[in-house]
Amino acid sequence: MYAAQIKEDNLPLRSGPALGYNVIGRVSAADTPNILARNPDNTMLFVQTSNGTGWAVADAIGFTGEMAQLAVWKNPMVEHTFTADTVLEDDEPEPISGTVTATSDFKTGPSYAYETITWIPDETPVTLQAKSEDGHWVYVSAGTIGGWLPLSKIATEDDLTPLPTAAEPEEGTTTYMPRGVVDGKRLARRRRPRHKAKIISIIQPREELKIIATNKNRRWLFVIAAEGDGWVQAKRLNLLGAAELEKVTVWQEAVGS
Repeated sequence: MYAAQIKEDNLPLRSGPALGYNVIGRVSAADTPNILARNPDNTMLFVQTSNGTGWAVADAIGFTGEMAQLAVWKNPMVEHTFTADTVLEDDEPEPISGTVTATSDFKTGPSYAYETITWIPDETPVTLQAKSEDGHWVYVSAGTIGGWLPLSKIATEDDLTPLPTAAEPEEGTTTYMPRGVVDGKRLARRRRPRHKAKIISIIQPREELKIIATNKNRRWLFVIAAEGDGWVQAKRLNLLGAAELEKVTVWQEAVGS
């Protein structure tokens, strides 16, 4: 871990190691963060600041040391779980391993027309579990989150022939993602569906959120906000239109999480 100096004021702090990731905070020039890791191409640094941890552009940070001495970032296990309503054949084969080759959207179904669950960065290890009927998409798990990715965005040395074919999600199941608006007070976005879970950020009043999943008792909602995804209290959202939480996918918590 290396101490660093910020070269420009109000430097964006991002949720992942690329400019396409959400801005989760800002760092002032007076801050002296610690550098924890770098991405493989040395363009972004993972830093610990007074406002939390995140990724920042490497050119905007100075430190005494060699870039090669910094640890290379290893993608952590995703802390939440999302299960799509995917029906597999009875004879499920052994999982096939692969690696994401380019930052991609995790989709709820096997085409770009489906809703995006979240981002998945390049070099993320994944397990291939099923393929679409046309063979162009695969259903994968990364850590404890599952979704569809184009086969062209995954590198694997394994034979994909044994992969079962998954039925395409029906309308109104995995594609059902209603929206809600935060009430008149600021709302905490948390890592887990519980009050003691770490707060990721604060969502401003009246912001519109996309609802991805609920927990079992439907008191918490996994949502996508302007600054990223996370868990919020269901009672703090005013549902838009004819939204029905009963139709939203129920989140299954991973064992040991």
